[in-house]
Amino acid sequence: LLLRKKKYAAMKVASLADPGSLVREVKGLDLVRHDWCGLSHTASSFILDQLLSSTIRTDDAVGNVLEYLDGLAKQITGNDVA
Repeated sequence: LLLRKKKYAAMKVASLADPGSLVREVKGLDLVRHDWCGLSHTASSFILDQLLSSTIRTDDAVGNVLEYLDGLAKQITGNDVA
C-alpha cells in the first residue's frame, strides 16, 4: 500500500526557458498535510531546505539538521515551544 502512494521531495526546473530556476516540490510528506502541527511543518521545511540546497555541502547540511533537531528537542523538553 505504501509503495503506491507518492511521497517525495525534489527540486524541479520551474521553466525550460531558465533551467537554473529551481523550485521545491513536495508530495505526500507531513509538510504538505494540514492535519499535522505547525512545529512539524517548520522542522520539515528547514530540513528539506538544508538537504536540497545546492549551495550547502552535504556534510554541512547534515550537521545543520542535527544541530537544529538537537535545539528543537531541548526546546520541547524544556516546554519552551510556542
